[in-house]
Amino acid sequence: MGPHPGPGLSRTCLWAASALALVSACASLPSPAPRANLPPPTYAVEHLWGPCWPEDASPEERVTLTLIREGRTLRDVMFEPHDGASNSTGRCLRQVLWEYPWRADVPDTVEVSPPRRPPNGWATLEHVRLLSGAAGFTERRGVLDPIPLVHACVRHGAGLRPGVVFVVRTEPVRVSTFLGGPGQTLVPTAPANDSERCVQAVLASTVYPGPRTFRFDFSRGTPPGDPAPFSEVAAYFEPPNLTDATGEVDRGEVKAALAGLQPEISKCWEEALARRGGVAGARTLRLRVLPSGRLAFAQVVSERVSPVGVQAEAVDYLLDRCLVSAVMRAQIPQPRGGPAELGYSWVFALRQ
Repeated sequence: MGPHPGPGLSRTCLWAASALALVSACASLPSPAPRANLPPPTYAVEHLWGPCWPEDASPEERVTLTLIREGRTLRDVMFEPHDGASNSTGRCLRQVLWEYPWRADVPDTVEVSPPRRPPNGWATLEHVRLLSGAAGFTERRGVLDPIPLVHACVRHGAGLRPGVVFVVRTEPVRVSTFLGGPGQTLVPTAPANDSERCVQAVLASTVYPGPRTFRFDFSRGTPPGDPAPFSEVAAYFEPPNLTDATGEVDRGEVKAALAGLQPEISKCWEEALARRGGVAGARTLRLRVLPSGRLAFAQVVSERVSPVGVQAEAVDYLLDRCLVSAVMRAQIPQPRGGPAELGYSWVFALRQ
């Protein structure tokens, strides 16, 4: 099934058919909310169903979806789980079918089983974008369309290592990185380069539809659409054709100059907390100071993470963007001997 929009869909209260009874599901699929202006999916609906299944789902599990039509208009969807499939999986599958821009040739009854291998990361991102966009979230909640940003992250810099997988737990949002090929046990690791730090930050700011855990493997599949302009992810990458920093600058003077930005930095942090409860840790920027005292660039660089795989940083794309925007307006005392470089960190305490 392709992404082509079908006839206009009207919404009614949907019903969920379990093995025991037919129960109302109005609370899980509320009346339509204003939609963000997001692109339609490019992957077929079968790929977008993949993230609905838990990783330990048995191959025998099944969910039957029944479409109720009135003429060419979809009026209702029912689901019935079989052979150990859960109601939560059924609700997820039904919501994807309900939101997907379906075509008239969708059969009246569809039986869905777990995918043979985990869905690729791009299809999972389209799943996230489809369901989060349908929920009526605004940009104040986070990044609604992470696909162009992730595409830009993997296109520039060192790229992703073979076997890198990002796992996102959503309550609260935590992004962990692992190494392991198909069928292999995932081993915790830390982001090893600029591209991986960029992807991790974007996924940390993304709006997710509900409390499920999502797995992103971008080594397979094709990115939907074009990447975001490099300027939107430039803070994670060293500028090209960079010359050596030969100058020196007094760190005490730099600290005093940046202290004047504290109201702006605090605002950045408050906005991050409003979007993501429980975020905390350090964030470090690499600063290049020009002979004039202005900054040439501010690059997000890695903090040391210990133990391996434990997120000790305040990882968040929107927070990073806010910090860089504030810092780039700073006027640093002029360095001696040419352009100078230093690292500067903020440590954001966990707020209970």
